[in-house]
Amino acid sequence: MFKSVRSKIILGIVLVSLMVHVITNAIMWAVFRENLKRYISNDMDKIKSITYKEVEQQYIYDSLEEGNTIKDKLLPMLNTVNKRYGCYISIDEDENNNIAFTGRVLNEIHKRDILIESKQKASILYMSLVEKGFYATYTYPMFIKDDYKGTLVLQKNYGDEYLNYKKIMTQIIIVETILYIIMLVILFLWLAKITSSLKELSGGMKLIGEGDYTRELPVRGNDEIANLTEHFNRMQGRITKQMEQLYIEKKRIEELERETKDFFNYATHEMKTPITAIKGYGELLDQGGIEEDKQRKIYSRIILEANRIYTLIGNMLIVARGMGKIEQVCESFNIKALLIEMTKELELTLEKEQVQIEVGIVDKQIYGVKEEIRVVFKNLIENGIKYSRDKKVYIENINNNPYIIRIRNSTLPIPDKIREHLLEPFVKYNYGDIEMVSSGLGLFICSELLTRNNGKITYEINEDEIFFIVEFLD
Repeated sequence: MFKSVRSKIILGIVLVSLMVHVITNAIMWAVFRENLKRYISNDMDKIKSITYKEVEQQYIYDSLEEGNTIKDKLLPMLNTVNKRYGCYISIDEDENNNIAFTGRVLNEIHKRDILIESKQKASILYMSLVEKGFYATYTYPMFIKDDYKGTLVLQKNYGDEYLNYKKIMTQIIIVETILYIIMLVILFLWLAKITSSLKELSGGMKLIGEGDYTRELPVRGNDEIANLTEHFNRMQGRITKQMEQLYIEKKRIEELERETKDFFNYATHEMKTPITAIKGYGELLDQGGIEEDKQRKIYSRIILEANRIYTLIGNMLIVARGMGKIEQVCESFNIKALLIEMTKELELTLEKEQVQIEVGIVDKQIYGVKEEIRVVFKNLIENGIKYSRDKKVYIENINNNPYIIRIRNSTLPIPDKIREHLLEPFVKYNYGDIEMVSSGLGLFICSELLTRNNGKITYEINEDEIFFIVEFLD
C-alpha cells in the first residue's frame, strides 16, 4: 500500500505530527491541571490564614460574655469569611464533633474522610471533579499556644475556574486541529508536485543501473530536487570519467606489478652471480692442492663477493621497507650538523681511501625522517668516495629557499647507455674494476627516500664531473 516515496513521506509526517499533536495537548492539559491546583492551593491557604488569625483572636484576646459559648463567638467571624469567599467553613474537634460551621457542605463524605486522615495533625487538600463542579476540601489543625482548638475544614466549588480553563484548552485544541488538517492538505499537494521530479530521477538511476550513462534529466526550478537532478547529471559525467580513470589505474597497477616482478627478478639475478662465485671458490678450496698465494686470492674474492651480497641485501631491505610504506617518525633536525657528523663517522674510510671531503653549507632545520635522510647522504658520499678520480668530494650549499645541497666529484666517463638512467634500480658500472662493490640500488633508494621526505634528487654530468643535487621543498 505504501510503496511510493510520496505515500511513505505522508504517512511518516502524519504519524509524527499526530504524535506531536497528542503529546503537546497532553502536556498542555497537565500544565492546565497543575495551574488550577496551584491556584486552588493558594486560595485555600489564603482563606485558612485569614480564618486562623480571626480564631486566634477569639481564643486569646476576646473573653466570653456571660451566657455565651465559643460557638457564639466564632459564628460571626465564620459568616464573614463565608460571605467574602463563598465557601463552607467549619471547626471540628474530630470527624464526629463539630464546634461551629457556616455555609452548605459540598461533600459530607470528603469532609469526614479528610478529618479521619488528618488525625488532628496533618494539613491535607482534596480535589475532586464531580458532575456539579470541581470541589476542593481542605483541613488545617489549629493549635494556639500549643493547645489544640480544633481542625479547620474548608470546602469550596471551583467549577467556574475549571470550566474557564477547560474552555480555553478546548479552543486551543480546535485551532490546532484545524491547522493540522490544513497542513496535511498543503503537504499532500506539495508532495504530489515534487515527487514527479523524483519519479524522473528514479527512472534515470535505473538506467544507470543498466549501464546507460547518456541520459541527461531535465532540471525544473531551483529547489533541492532540482539541485539533486543537477548533481545526478554531473554524477553521470563523473562516473564516465572515473571509469576511464579506473582503466588507467588498472593499467598503472599492472605496470607496477610488472615493475615489482622485474625488480625482484633483477635482485635474484644480482644475488645469483656472487653466490655462484662463492660456491665455485668453495669447491676449489675443498679439492685442496692449491698454492698459498692462490688461496689468498680465492679468500679475497670470497670476501668481496660476500660484501656484494651484504650490500645488495641491505639495499633491498630499504627498498622493500619503502614499498611496504612503514610509517617513520618525522622530526626537525639540523642538516649541517648531520653532514658534519657523517664525515666524522667516515674518517677511517676516508683515511683508507685517501679521499678528502669539503663541507661548505649553512645551518638549516629540515623536517623529515632523520635516518632516511642519513641513508641518502651516506649513499651519495660513498659514491663520491668510490668513483672520485682526484680523491676529493665537495658538499656545497647552492641555495637557501628552497634549500639545495650539491655533492660533486670527478669521475671517469659514464657510458651513454646508463648516462640518463642513474636513478633507476640496478643501473651500475664498475669500469672493469671488480673490487667496486655495487648493488645498483643506491641512487634509486636516494630518489625514493627523498620523495617520501618532501624532497627530490637530480644530477648533472659535466665532462669529467658529476653533480648530485638534493632539494628540500618547503
